[in-house]
Amino acid sequence: MNIRRGKLSDTEQILEILNSSPELQANQNEKFYTKNFVKGAINSKDRSIVLIAEDKSRIVGFLIAEIDKDKQYGFINDIFVKKFIEIKELLLI
Repeated sequence: MNIRRGKLSDTEQILEILNSSPELQANQNEKFYTKNFVKGAINSKDRSIVLIAEDKSRIVGFLIAEIDKDKQYGFINDIFVKKFIEIKELLLI
C-alpha cells in the first residue's frame, strides 16, 4: 500500500467514490460533490491537501482536508477507506 498526494488524474475515481457513498450524501436525490470541488482541493496546494491510499494502482482510500495557514489550523472534510482493506495492512503503514 502507498500513500501519496492526490493528482488531477485521480479526480474521476475520487468523485465516483464520493458520490456513490450514501454516508457522504446530504441528499440521496442529487450528487453533492462536483468535479470542481475535487479539482479545487487537488489544485489548491496552500489551502487544502488530498492524500490517496493506493493498493496495486487502485485507489482504496483518500482524505480531503482544508488548511488555514493564517489561523494555523486545519480540518478533515472527507475521509474514505474501502471495506476490503484488512486491519493488518493498515498497521503496516
